[in-house]
Amino acid sequence: MPQSHPFARVSILCKTYDPESGFNESHAEVIELHDDQPEAVDAVLKYIYTFEYDNIVRTGKDKTRPQFHLRVYRVAHKYQIPKLQHKACTGLDRACRKITLQTSGSKNGSSSEELFELIKLITEHKQYDHSFNTTSIYLVQRYLSPLMRLKTFNE
Repeated sequence: MPQSHPFARVSILCKTYDPESGFNESHAEVIELHDDQPEAVDAVLKYIYTFEYDNIVRTGKDKTRPQFHLRVYRVAHKYQIPKLQHKACTGLDRACRKITLQTSGSKNGSSSEELFELIKLITEHKQYDHSFNTTSIYLVQRYLSPLMRLKTFNE
């Protein structure tokens, strides 16, 4: 089965906004996406125009964080852009493998609580992509000792 081109998806979405379509959005001057994070929508739009994900990620410090990739994945899934979903999964995995925990004197790492919150976020998305299971298992195995010290993790 041939994979659909992202512009084909955009064409389908544009029909929604056609004045003859009957959708409320077709008459609105501004369409608000309340459920989507602005930086994720921005990344999706840039991807649609450039087909480059790595360049998008390199342009901001928060874009290297795993949470960014999860947000992009969520929007790409919502708007059915499978290639971008895959790139966001790959970015998430790469970002998770670079995580370090804070040691007493280091301010460059994450705390155990932040790591646990990230693991919870990843497992919320595992129904969409099986690679999220692998990523969350990797994080738990790598940081089991500090995680075990958290009451919330043990619960």
